[in-house]
Amino acid sequence: DLSYEIMDMSLFEGVNSSVRQGEVIGIIGKNGAGKSTLLQLITGERQPSSGQIQWVGPEAEILMIEQETESYISGQQSPLEIKLLEKWQVPAVGYVRMSGGEK
Repeated sequence: DLSYEIMDMSLFEGVNSSVRQGEVIGIIGKNGAGKSTLLQLITGERQPSSGQIQWVGPEAEILMIEQETESYISGQQSPLEIKLLEKWQVPAVGYVRMSGGEK
């Protein structure tokens, strides 16, 4: 029953979900929808306005990779990176022109 507000705006209200051992999940949504905020709540960087995040069993290891980096050297992509970029249909534009999610 997780809720989180920023100033007077409700970002999440009464959210319930579960992830089981071995599942791989992705969090998608529009810019400003609260994806990074949700991850910060999960990692404990932020505290919910109400509700709680409950761990059942041994606590999971959670790693969060920041969305954007200062720089990127293009042309040094591994074959796997090239395959994923094609699969995800990431536009072949300069790094500085990519959105945060594309980076």
